[in-house]
Amino acid sequence: VGLFGELDTAGVLENVTLQNASVTGGDDVGLVAGTSNGTLRNVTTTGTVTGNNRVGGLIGTTELNSVLTESSAAVNTSGSQRVGGLVGTAGGIVNTSTANGTVTATGQYAGGLIGESQGTIPVTNTAASGNVTGTADVGGLIGRTNATVRNSSASGVVNSTSGDGVGGLIGRSLAAVHDSSASGAVSSTGGNSVGGLIGNASADVTNSAGRGNVSSSTGNEVGGLVGRLEGSSNIRDSHARGTVTAAGSDVGGLAGTIDTGNATRVFATGQVEGNSAVGGLVGKNNGGTLSDVYWDKGATNQTNATGSATPTGADGYGLVNDDTPAERMQGEAATAFMSALNYTTTWNTTRGYPVLQAQATGTEQPPRRVETIDATDASSAQTEQVAISITVTAADSESTDGFVITVRESDGLSGLEDATAVTDQDGTATFSFSESNANSYKPTFGVAGDTAVSTTANITVKEGAVRTYTREDGTNLTGTYIGSGTPDDPYLANSLTDLQVINKNATTRDEHYQLTDDINASATIESWNGGNGFE
Repeated sequence: VGLFGELDTAGVLENVTLQNASVTGGDDVGLVAGTSNGTLRNVTTTGTVTGNNRVGGLIGTTELNSVLTESSAAVNTSGSQRVGGLVGTAGGIVNTSTANGTVTATGQYAGGLIGESQGTIPVTNTAASGNVTGTADVGGLIGRTNATVRNSSASGVVNSTSGDGVGGLIGRSLAAVHDSSASGAVSSTGGNSVGGLIGNASADVTNSAGRGNVSSSTGNEVGGLVGRLEGSSNIRDSHARGTVTAAGSDVGGLAGTIDTGNATRVFATGQVEGNSAVGGLVGKNNGGTLSDVYWDKGATNQTNATGSATPTGADGYGLVNDDTPAERMQGEAATAFMSALNYTTTWNTTRGYPVLQAQATGTEQPPRRVETIDATDASSAQTEQVAISITVTAADSESTDGFVITVRESDGLSGLEDATAVTDQDGTATFSFSESNANSYKPTFGVAGDTAVSTTANITVKEGAVRTYTREDGTNLTGTYIGSGTPDDPYLANSLTDLQVINKNATTRDEHYQLTDDINASATIESWNGGNGFE
């Protein structure tokens, strides 16, 4: 049922607009054609379509030799199953086309663009923005697909009332998905395998993103990108940013469940909540391999990468219960701490988390740049804690907080090996450490991801001693002395604490000290040992 009941192989329809039309029928229903084995190019439709099975805003069913390109539908489409905003069931070429009408199915296979793609010809350069409702195999772009999907996106809200396979882009994918994304919210009230991009994936997913929030009130296998990754399928160079909330088990920021496939060069940053087997990246790992994968511990609120542990190859940054984006995953710092991502060909740094180059909008703010970096000098006694301040100024009068400062060369200071610190609102980061070997040191500091600027501190560690003493009232005091305690090189004392700690034991009382400052001792009578002062 349609303007044409059937468009055969020789049929060509080009440069046609059909507005405010309404069609009602049974099976194979579309505004333009019920079935098509011909060519449609630059065809635009608006209106409503109601049918039963294989119902589309443009065509009910496209067959093997059909071509559908450069076309669009703003049609509210409803039926029982295989309902799509553009095509109900697709068997031929579908590319460079869009749909933005509401799609409603009482059964399975509902998609914002295509209800079910039965052929193997790739679906490329397509987009859908309408809201989609169905039962099983429901997707913002395609409900169920046997065809590879490339360079496609969906932004509508996706909802399933029952059944498995619910995704922001595809409900159930039996072929690879590349360079694609979904940003609409995804929810299920009665099924498993729910994902921000794909509900159930049985093939590879690469260079793709799930940005919408994902929720399931009863089901399992719920993930920010993929609900369930089946068999030996892989996820590569992809990310998930939406919140993931489920009442069931196997819940992850990236994937709910991974079978035996791999996840490589991926990250997740959305908050994750579930009943059991909950992870910042993967809820349940059935034997898959995680390599060069990252998650934001604070943003996901998950300590572990998977529901059972954190395997080698997974790095989490930030702190649980701190929803501030992890500094190590922001700006140029990501190039240092998420170094497995290819920032030349695949990813771009931004002021926030990295983005895929193929999906960059051009509106992302570039990372802040550092103008200068300076370090304070310091001196201490052996084993005394010492603090070094590193201060940065940002280019173009930008804010100076949140820069990650790394130790590029510790110069033998064990307390600075692999250390990092983050600048505060004044642009200052502080490193605290102690060193047991007396010597002069020159550690070098830099900004993570920025090789253009660095600074060196002069650290002098003198021979001395650090001692702890407990007063009669239970207060612990730590005295720090430079010197060796001999008549020629006495310990230098300059505080009330230093004076009291001399009383530690017979050995310390027998050593030599020199007072280097005038000291007001009135506090001892006011508050030490109930007013009894020194011991």
